[in-house]
Amino acid sequence: MASSILALRISVSINPYSSEGVIPPSVLESNEIVTKYTMDAEKAATKMIAQFKAKLKSDVLSCRILTTAYPLLIDHILREANHYINLLDSYSNIKDI
Repeated sequence: MASSILALRISVSINPYSSEGVIPPSVLESNEIVTKYTMDAEKAATKMIAQFKAKLKSDVLSCRILTTAYPLLIDHILREANHYINLLDSYSNIKDI
């Protein structure tokens, strides 16, 4: 489910002075850091998936594509993608205090 953000794995050179103590070393060593760039990439990828699912649903309902997936399942997956996009938008609108 889209209840949490999946952090994209990125390579980080571990330098104890790179975060000036703001980010704990355990987080840096985990290689799971969400930045503006990973958030934008995840949002773009999710929007592409949602567009694909919307087109797929339309094509299935108009009998242009034959599939074993019920239209209701495709609609459910599309709603999940849209919900995840809304979550990403809300997380990206959080301002630092």
